[in-house]
Amino acid sequence: MWFNSKYFYLKNYGNEKDVYELLYPHPFNVRGLDDPDFENKVDKNELKSLLKNKTFTFPDEEFETIFEITRQNEGANCEKISYKGFMETIRNLKRDYIKYRTMFN
Repeated sequence: MWFNSKYFYLKNYGNEKDVYELLYPHPFNVRGLDDPDFENKVDKNELKSLLKNKTFTFPDEEFETIFEITRQNEGANCEKISYKGFMETIRNLKRDYIKYRTMFN
């Protein structure tokens, strides 16, 4: 054998993506958001610029409302929120909207 197999091994240190994630990346990863980006707390202006760069658009009044709901959910003392919390608030509002809309049909 022309190589010694003890020098050729793969080691996963826990931070590498698996094959599934490489073949089918998450839609947010395609847009430039990685997992740590969801946990970092950002202020209102940073969040607006992050959303603007990712083709999400909200009217200013809706953005302010969603930001305030998220801020209260994450702790009203803080002026920064996480992107994950913001997206979770949107998901909850959409779920509640659909629930109540279908209730009266």
